[in-house]
Amino acid sequence: DLAKACSAAATWVVAAATVSFQQPAEILSHNGVLSATLVGMKAVNRIGDDPVYLRSYNGALVGPTLRAKPGDVLRIVVRNDLAPEATEPGEMNTLHAFNTMNLHTHGLHVSPSGISDNVLLEIPPRSSQDYEIHIPKDHPAGTYWYHPHKHGSTAAQVSSGMAGALIVTGGLDEVTEIKDATERVLVFQQIAYVNKVKDAQGNERTLPYGVIEQEYEDLIFGPGDWEALGRFTTINGIKLPVFRVQPGSVERWRMIHAGIRESISLTLERAPAR
Repeated sequence: DLAKACSAAATWVVAAATVSFQQPAEILSHNGVLSATLVGMKAVNRIGDDPVYLRSYNGALVGPTLRAKPGDVLRIVVRNDLAPEATEPGEMNTLHAFNTMNLHTHGLHVSPSGISDNVLLEIPPRSSQDYEIHIPKDHPAGTYWYHPHKHGSTAAQVSSGMAGALIVTGGLDEVTEIKDATERVLVFQQIAYVNKVKDAQGNERTLPYGVIEQEYEDLIFGPGDWEALGRFTTINGIKLPVFRVQPGSVERWRMIHAGIRESISLTLERAPAR
């Protein structure tokens, strides 16, 4: 029955979860300025048992957490080390220009013009762009995030793991109980790589790495493709991370849904005593 099936699934998930939760790298502001360099590059990583070769920030499956305060200035250099494009530019609302980048934040009340949070900027391969984003002094504290937002390549880059947390501190952060609690940043990502393809004769072959490329877009971005791929939603690039928590402790979890389209049903399963 359904209860037994759910119990069996939960048992399998617990058994498959072997990698400890890991916080993303973090960059803090100093004296009113947060300085960071985000390098767009392809890198080899591993998701579960699968090796993947995907577009990334600084070679990781999740971008660094940027932690700033109201009134700070974000001075971010975005350097595009990806290879020049082999295909022609496409229409705005079609998939194209997978190696052209820019930078966009979600939730910040900041200027969208010039070299601020401007989604119309384009950073071609082998070039860079300086960003200067002024956070107002009265900006609400909160958990936000950032990612590339070049129209045509947004889905391809975000689903490769190009996303990170952007935290503006203040407000509730100063409450003693919250300040004293262990904090975890959880970036949920739907990394939609493909590692098995079929040739013209219908024969399946396994790719050396899981990839997200335009030639496989029909296997990745169409309706129902996420379910067909059979991927897990990762947390900071980790499939089924294990959280180790002291009994009776209090933790604060900042959770960000940085997936490309799918909803998330979050479940915590308690591992049996060993």
